[in-house]
Amino acid sequence: ALGESTRRSIAKREKAEQDLLRAHEELEQRVRERTADLQKRTAEVIEKATLLDLANDAIFIKTKISGNGISYWNKGAERLYGWTASDALGRNPAELLRTSYPIPLAEIEQHEVWEGELSHSTRDGRRIIVASRWTTLRNESGQPIGWMEINTDITDRKRAENAARSLSGRILNLQDDERRRIARGLHDSLGQYLAALK
Repeated sequence: ALGESTRRSIAKREKAEQDLLRAHEELEQRVRERTADLQKRTAEVIEKATLLDLANDAIFIKTKISGNGISYWNKGAERLYGWTASDALGRNPAELLRTSYPIPLAEIEQHEVWEGELSHSTRDGRRIIVASRWTTLRNESGQPIGWMEINTDITDRKRAENAARSLSGRILNLQDDERRRIARGLHDSLGQYLAALK
């Protein structure tokens, strides 16, 4: 026959085993829930990234975590600039695109939202002008962690505007020249009439 202390010891061990089994099951359940949540979030991120890839605009994200390097580069950016996502990820966009800013970069990064025109270089060395829209990205505590930049190529539009300005200026010059010629002609012919009258 087992002694009382042995029975208590066995009962304690059985209870400990049951507690351990219960804790293991709870842990397994939490892992399943976290895995399902992670899979759901991953699917949402993939869906959003897929939608961003459908955009014609170049969209990229630079984060402080990556040393102000690019952490996201959509298909529109690949088409516009010529670098693939694997070429661009981790690189500083200002250096990669040889960006010319209208105001200091630090000033742009202080705005919650900023819009303006930037000059960039493509992979093949062409200079392009983009209408750029920046949005500050913040973490849960409200600290800035990076920026999302959306760029639309407006190079052709800017060229057309410059050509229209140039043409308009040329037309004004031609009009002024014609007015002067007509005025000279009138002055000369009026002078001849007056001389003839004298």
